[in-house]
Amino acid sequence: MAFQPEQADETPTDKPEPVLVQPLEVLYWPQLDGLRALAFLMVFLTHQTPFLVSPEAASIPGVMPVVLLINWIIGWGWMGVDVFFVLSAFLITTLLLRERAQFGNISFPQFFMRRMLRIWPLYFLILLLGFFILPACQYYQYPWGSPEWKAMISSYLPAFLLFLGNMKLALLSKAPIADSLRITWSVAMEEQFYLVWGLILTRVQQLKTLTMLIIMLIPFTLLLRLSVYFSFHHPFAFYYNPLTHLDPLLVGISIAILFHANKLPVTRLESWGAVLFLAPILLYLGLGLGAPNLDKMHISMVLIMSLSALGAGSFLLALLYWPPAKRLFSIRPLIWLGRLSFGLYLFHPLAKHLTDSLILDAYRTGIISDQILAWILSLLCGLITTVLFAWLSWHLLEKHCSRLRKHFMRVPSGSL
Repeated sequence: MAFQPEQADETPTDKPEPVLVQPLEVLYWPQLDGLRALAFLMVFLTHQTPFLVSPEAASIPGVMPVVLLINWIIGWGWMGVDVFFVLSAFLITTLLLRERAQFGNISFPQFFMRRMLRIWPLYFLILLLGFFILPACQYYQYPWGSPEWKAMISSYLPAFLLFLGNMKLALLSKAPIADSLRITWSVAMEEQFYLVWGLILTRVQQLKTLTMLIIMLIPFTLLLRLSVYFSFHHPFAFYYNPLTHLDPLLVGISIAILFHANKLPVTRLESWGAVLFLAPILLYLGLGLGAPNLDKMHISMVLIMSLSALGAGSFLLALLYWPPAKRLFSIRPLIWLGRLSFGLYLFHPLAKHLTDSLILDAYRTGIISDQILAWILSLLCGLITTVLFAWLSWHLLEKHCSRLRKHFMRVPSGSL
């Protein structure tokens, strides 16, 4: 917003005062870093080995309900990815709309340079590790020179280098792929979103036009997802595809547009904050108890993915407007984890493989005799190692790239 400074007494020789631009407030919500931490923990749990107990332990009253509850929580953690997507779409759209309101335009080259400095260094480090360094060390899943490694290189490397790995996975390729590389599918999808949506926002000026585009895309992605399901009969065919997984991005964009236009009913959102906060949790519970999960190849996943996106959007609104949720997700440990969330997300398959291998060897050799203890140690050691890797990544790589991003930042932001 521009403003005129106070004018001195005018004389014939006075020069006109320059128009000053009021500095924008830094775009940052600490509780959204806490939300990032929650999203990572959900994804981390969904990649945890299922909790199993011996037949003797299973016969103890009350044990099996606990086992089923733990495995249910683990199985539906994939919804954390949708939380990431909703959050990213909301923040990116809010930031770009704010830039246009301040300067009259959006600098796409500067926007994309910021995204490159945030995403590319760690993304390509993961590719280097997964495709070359770890196989050359004869470590991880597919050693250098093995038939599986050659198939992985020829089938996936070109697509992953071009941020098209998610599309390759959506085609349900039979070639093997290391878990440390598969996890990058969502990074590729976000990069595609940044490219396409950033270009759209630079050219479409009217919020009404953007709103109409969102309204048209909602049934499009749902119907296309249904069509892909009947073509492949497998949910991963549409889960990895950006055109059939638009729901969380559209939800995040919609909240950002309403937020920017001051169209959100703030008073109602504050008074209904508890409902917005609890509804996604109840949805999570209900789906876990009664719905087939993502890997069951059931047609219900076509609709469940939309419900997952709406739940993530509801949770975001609760954290923006309901004071108890704000306070809960603004505690320092969650904010700290949220700041490391990109590294946590990309390194956790590698960290878990390392710790799981060591604990499995200890269990097989009798060093750890209790199966439940082995599972708990696997969970805790995997999480601690992941945090260590992410902390090192932040201090050795990401922090320095973040400093460079400030040279391309038109609107101050602490959120991305």
